[in-house]
Amino acid sequence: MSRDRVLDEYRLTGLPFELGRYDVKRIGRDDEWSRLLQIMTSARASRSPITGILLGTYGSGKSFMLWQLAQELNPPLKSKVLCSGPIRLIDPEQRRDFTKSLVLRFFSRGVDQETELIPILRAADYSPSDAPSHLRPFVALLLALTRKSGAAAARRVLAGGRALRKEAEDAGFPEIAQIRTNDDAISLLQALQLIAKTAKVDAISLLIDEVEYIDALPKGQRSAVLDSIKHLWDQEVDFFSRGNDAAQIAMILAATPTFWHKLTRQLLSEAEHGDAAVGVYPFVSRIPKDCIVEMTAELAADEARQLIVSRMSEARAGQGKDGIIPFTDAYVSYVYDLSEGLPRKIIEICGVVLAEAAKKKLKEIDRSAAKKILRDLLISYEPRTKRE
Repeated sequence: MSRDRVLDEYRLTGLPFELGRYDVKRIGRDDEWSRLLQIMTSARASRSPITGILLGTYGSGKSFMLWQLAQELNPPLKSKVLCSGPIRLIDPEQRRDFTKSLVLRFFSRGVDQETELIPILRAADYSPSDAPSHLRPFVALLLALTRKSGAAAARRVLAGGRALRKEAEDAGFPEIAQIRTNDDAISLLQALQLIAKTAKVDAISLLIDEVEYIDALPKGQRSAVLDSIKHLWDQEVDFFSRGNDAAQIAMILAATPTFWHKLTRQLLSEAEHGDAAVGVYPFVSRIPKDCIVEMTAELAADEARQLIVSRMSEARAGQGKDGIIPFTDAYVSYVYDLSEGLPRKIIEICGVVLAEAAKKKLKEIDRSAAKKILRDLLISYEPRTKRE
């Protein structure tokens, strides 16, 4: 009822301020966007794996930027980059086999097999006999996705399940009934790199979100997660050092600045004392500065207005009305103060206020109306500074 009331009251075709939407126009962040695209361009020509870092406070739009990047690079046969949607570095219940879990998430959740992966496999000119001997079973597993007789079993294995021996034999990958180890997972990824290159896809990108979640793990487990990333990187370096002509790997890790800067300081301290992080710190410290992209926490005032106008205009397709209606300029300034320019807070506040204003049938939403709505709902925002 609330949704319909909002749509009817303000003649909208959809709710403009839903959280978690990634199919809307990007506002601001032009420099950060250009740098992310440059990392992808560099990966296409690189002979070693690329690691990038996207830093931003909670609510600044890191996940949005990652989703936008994945959409920008789709379809992969056109962009020459197979880019996953954001995937988690770890699942909350994980205790081991971090690389295996990450790679399987890439195949089962990160890419759309029908529209992104299978077209690459079909366009490739590659067979198991073309691959190094230890990768041939994994090439066979991937190519089984293109055949009706093998697709179902192959999908199950790529999702972390197991194929029965007879199923695997009938599907054409008798040696791989299950991805069992971290090294199996790396071999699977490298098999895809070899196949993709013959389809003229130059890079495969893993967009890894919410890296700061590892901060909640015990120290030993946190080190194991970081070691798994380093191990994947080391294996990729070795892979290309052997002369393989394959699509390059680019990993973009998204985290909060506080977490990342604290992590690098801790790794340096532990490395200086000869602790477990001694092998991880050189890997982290070798990430080039131009591959570390730090987003400002807040949008500028004019960008915040653009965000509101963009969302409202999109929900009024074809109506030709001023995008800010029913909001006033004073309301926009008020929301900017409350949100401190954080995109997530702007969207959250506007969504709440618009829904309540529709119930009250307000034709105009100004500063005082918004203040009353938030006060009546006992919703409080406490900005660090006051711009009034």
